[in-house]
Amino acid sequence: MSFTLSVPLTKGQAVGFFLPGFSSVAAFQGQTLLGALGPLFGASFSSECQTPRLNVFLTADAVVAANTSVSLVLPPSAGLLLPVEGVGAGANVTALFRFEVLPCGFNPIGNLTASLLRFATPRAGARSALNLTLVPTMAVGAFDALRLRLPCFSGPGEGTAFVGPRYVGEWVGSYPAASVVIHFTTDVARPGQAL
Repeated sequence: MSFTLSVPLTKGQAVGFFLPGFSSVAAFQGQTLLGALGPLFGASFSSECQTPRLNVFLTADAVVAANTSVSLVLPPSAGLLLPVEGVGAGANVTALFRFEVLPCGFNPIGNLTASLLRFATPRAGARSALNLTLVPTMAVGAFDALRLRLPCFSGPGEGTAFVGPRYVGEWVGSYPAASVVIHFTTDVARPGQAL
């Protein structure tokens, strides 16, 4: 997360981020943050209110000067969980500082409303082409990527690439935890359109 305040930030002051639909493995308090200024900050998360809230607060005896760009990273170990339904471009993600609520920019995160994996040769132990059909809730375009995990599958070997009409794929794992990453080279789907 990144923010710039027009006033100085002093010890104990916090910036709150309202994250609708987010949850956590467990509520946390005093979570250490990463980034250049990360050691000066801590974070807490609570989903007890109507809208879950992540608070980022200055813990050090320091002052962050006005107009300082602050970029912080909440590590995955904190246990913050994204909404199962994704975070659409129209989500009401906001920040709160000194009783002023401001809209936040963010990268939308989509989800799939349907998925289907079919096998050209549906026989155990046989080599088979995989046909994957997905229906995303967001547009899927050039430079977007999809990772497909195939537990207990074996493939041609890690690093093996394959090319399709609108994508480039690569095997990035092998048995027993095979995975394929597909990088789209052109716009392939609108929201609700199968790809």
